[in-house]
Amino acid sequence: MGMDACCEPVYTVAEALASAPVQALGMLGGAGLLPPLRLSAQDARPSDVAPTLGQHTAPLLAELGYAAATVEELRKHGVV
Repeated sequence: MGMDACCEPVYTVAEALASAPVQALGMLGGAGLLPPLRLSAQDARPSDVAPTLGQHTAPLLAELGYAAATVEELRKHGVV
């Protein structure tokens, strides 16, 4: 019995960026993949770069009431 399914290969990130569809659609920008949809009144480039891992941890914990010394202690022990 046949199956009605869409099957595509699973690419590594490098393979995906070099793939024909990404190249043909012009989806590769300086900071990585661009959104697959483009609106005429919208800039095609992302406005912000994604934050680095843990970039906002200390400010968020401070907002939650954690003292800077406590956050540093958590960081020292690899908790955050």
